[in-house]
Amino acid sequence: MSRAKLGVGLFAATGIMSFIAALLPALKGEDANVTFLGAGVVFFVIAVAMVKKARADRNIPPAA
Repeated sequence: MSRAKLGVGLFAATGIMSFIAALLPALKGEDANVTFLGAGVVFFVIAVAMVKKARADRNIPPAA
């Protein structure tokens, strides 16, 4: 596994855990935790940006 794939996986996993932490109080009838919800969105945005960057870097031909 390359470093880019590992980074994307870790950022995505962190985003999922943040979403879970944000929505757990909602299951108990309380308000959702907005801080964790925002952090989850940020981590997913970073993961998507890393995927796009890894795909763009892969299409560059090697220098001669």
